[in-house]
Amino acid sequence: MKGNKEMNGKNYLQQKDAGLKKIQIFAIIFLMGICLSCKLFSEIFTSKDSYHYFIIQIEPDADAASDASLETVIMVLATRLNAIGVVSDVEKYVSDDDKNNKFIVKIYGTVEPDQLERIKKFLLVTNKLELRKVVSQPHPNPITVYQTDREARKNAASEQEVMQMNNEFESSKSFVLVEKKPILTGQDVRHADAVSSTTGSYYIYFTLKPKGGVKFQEWTSANIGNYLAVVLDKKVYSTPYFHRLGSTLPTLCR
Repeated sequence: MKGNKEMNGKNYLQQKDAGLKKIQIFAIIFLMGICLSCKLFSEIFTSKDSYHYFIIQIEPDADAASDASLETVIMVLATRLNAIGVVSDVEKYVSDDDKNNKFIVKIYGTVEPDQLERIKKFLLVTNKLELRKVVSQPHPNPITVYQTDREARKNAASEQEVMQMNNEFESSKSFVLVEKKPILTGQDVRHADAVSSTTGSYYIYFTLKPKGGVKFQEWTSANIGNYLAVVLDKKVYSTPYFHRLGSTLPTLCR
């Protein structure tokens, strides 16, 4: 009996870890869709304190002049690094030109040159993130999924599009119908993070820029329970539903 309890407890913890891992990946997807309007300003150097560092600069025409916007860039860069397990610091960089638009990224530990190059690319890349409405009955009904692209296309209207689900843990393919017009894009997102509740559920908290917040509030007021497709580069990575009304701090449930 004791052995069964221990095994059940172990399985429960493994399921919780898997759930948290998925929601963390979901948060990373949001972060990768945020346009930071940054570029590399320097090569990679190694300091006398044995850490690697390089300088990132916000592009001159970017809308990031305020201290709040600068702090957002630092927060997103730091979260991206933390998400892939890199021990690092991201700080404002004081330069002679007196422009408050540069950051220094410090990477600690033993890191191979090719790893540093991958880290640079990961930090600066911006994928195409979109939130689109899924064509389906609302929650608690299960989402409408099609087993083939052909089957989905037969049911698609002119204002709808077929997209493949990113089933990384399954061998079979599946497809959903989404509306062509996105509700939000990565241009509307300011930050995202994964959190757990006291009940053991996992949520994504994401903040939106003011215009994005207005758009999303208008949409959610008429779409409580409807499924959203979180789309990155034309592939659906998740289909959460909107749980409650909010302003610029909405809550999505999986």
